[in-house]
Amino acid sequence: MPQEDLLEWLADIFEAHKKRLFRYIRHLVMRMNLGAAETADDILGETALVACQKAVRSPNSVPSDPQALVAWLMRMALFICLNHYRKAKTQRKALAEYENIMQEHELMNVIEEDPPQLRREVHTFLQTLNTREHELLDLYLREGLTSGEIGQRLGMEAATVRKIKERLLGRLHAYLTR
Repeated sequence: MPQEDLLEWLADIFEAHKKRLFRYIRHLVMRMNLGAAETADDILGETALVACQKAVRSPNSVPSDPQALVAWLMRMALFICLNHYRKAKTQRKALAEYENIMQEHELMNVIEEDPPQLRREVHTFLQTLNTREHELLDLYLREGLTSGEIGQRLGMEAATVRKIKERLLGRLHAYLTR
């Protein structure tokens, strides 16, 4: 089947089963505590995008039977939900680790007493970082990526990322408790 016909057929099947896919994704989102209906809608769109990308890259991998195609789309949606769950879990873990560090070094009292001052100090500290260090901390604390994922993005080994991250968090602690 020509690529244009395959994509059109895929879009028709997707549109015909869109409500069913959305209900399935919304169920997964709720079970995995990933958010609300907006998250399910985003994942539905991501599923359509990934399906089209796979159809373009490898047309033979797309099932030719409509029922098999729906199952393929549902399986794809499940894997996308699992990826979102892993990322959310990593972000929660990074946040918990950050909170543990803050508690460990008795900085929680500082935060409660004078948040604007702490924000200024953290901002000042961040200005001392080079671009790579700043990007690493941003990927770790804001996006919740693992050391391996950060390493892939920045072209470093995961062990190097861990060492730099530990050094930066130690420097942050030293800066805030000086």
